[in-house]
Amino acid sequence: MKLFIPTMIAGVALTLEYANALNVKIFGCEYSPRKGPEWAADNEKCKSEDEVEKDMKALATITDKVRINSLLDCNVSSIVLPTAKKAGLQVHLGIWMSSGEQEWQLEKDQFSSLLKSGMFDKNIIAVDVGSQAISREQVDTDLAISQMKTIRDQIRESGFNTPVTIAETIDTYVANPKLIQAVDFVNVIHFPIWDRVASNEGASKMLDRLRSLRMTAALANKKTQIASTGWSSNGSDPNAATATPQDQARYLSDIHQMSVANDIPFYWYTYIDQPWRVKEIEANFGLFSVNNTLKSNIDNLNITLLDPFLIQNEATSLYLSESTNEVYMWEKSKEYMATEEQVWFWNPATQQLRCLSNFQCLDAYQPQDRGFVHMFPCIDTEGNQKWRFDNKTNQLQHITHNGLCLDIDTERSNRIQIFTCSNKTMTQKWDFIEKASAY
Repeated sequence: MKLFIPTMIAGVALTLEYANALNVKIFGCEYSPRKGPEWAADNEKCKSEDEVEKDMKALATITDKVRINSLLDCNVSSIVLPTAKKAGLQVHLGIWMSSGEQEWQLEKDQFSSLLKSGMFDKNIIAVDVGSQAISREQVDTDLAISQMKTIRDQIRESGFNTPVTIAETIDTYVANPKLIQAVDFVNVIHFPIWDRVASNEGASKMLDRLRSLRMTAALANKKTQIASTGWSSNGSDPNAATATPQDQARYLSDIHQMSVANDIPFYWYTYIDQPWRVKEIEANFGLFSVNNTLKSNIDNLNITLLDPFLIQNEATSLYLSESTNEVYMWEKSKEYMATEEQVWFWNPATQQLRCLSNFQCLDAYQPQDRGFVHMFPCIDTEGNQKWRFDNKTNQLQHITHNGLCLDIDTERSNRIQIFTCSNKTMTQKWDFIEKASAY
């Protein structure tokens, strides 16, 4: 089915117990019952069961899944499993792995106890055995895999097919192909804020870092998931990007849209601010303030999911495509990930065209005939990224560079350019085709 005016799917408002809530539910959120530093007394360091239950109810307004990293810290598994289920939340369980044999044995014993007591059930949707233990050099890859297999065997012997994995950095997975082969799905930890990129480039940076790993994982028939990512709303660090409420909201919006569009589930770090942390920037990754209310920058955020389209040129029947931040024309692809290079999202609110493969926007920065067109990080106020689709002429007209249209030069290997608009020029005619009907 061909459409000439791309449409937009509005986020569905949720009926919630809490007055403050996102207009969408994100895939998942990390949680810890910690409320104080390690050296504090238990009642100052750890939340009570009543406090955790209140947290779970609040979490259920923004997600259906919660992820924990340990079984023992603040008695997390014994408290979170029943309270999460009561709140309607599924649990991604984490077993802490470290260099200390005694600590690992305690975690294993607690896991065995969960299995024997019946607390381990189908409400647990996945299990992490270790979180950055390899990258922290607390265990080597072989030991991590061995310990993961031990836990997986226990789960299978108990009659569950719950997927088991290891939460690690992208670099660790790339450097250890046997890790990809061993896990049930690839589960990565990455924070673009520490790459020192602007928040509007965060989701694009994530995709770029994941690209080769996703291809390798796909060849092994393994899905890729993001175990932990987030953005701080306050504080500074010379090794980090800017952290403001606006930056946090922008990254959450973009990573959610990227996650849905690319089918890469993610868990947000973290549920609530942690003022007990030493560095201010590390204390403000939460979506909720310490008073258990959604931060205003998140509460006021309206995340809109956009329809995916292929954009076909009528003169050549080729499709607008992206690779390594450049645009080109190509036949319709059916290869994994190459199809992402031909999927576009039209945002009528910002008048931008964003590509699925790199989550950047179509940008024309030379206001002249044969002006160059490429991909650039999406900036809502960037004039070079403003386009208008004329459904009468099927032209993509540049709004800022008045009188210029998206065009291809068939005499120069179908080079994409902007050129003086002419209704008689077939290379300026474009069809938006719904992705669902394109294959």
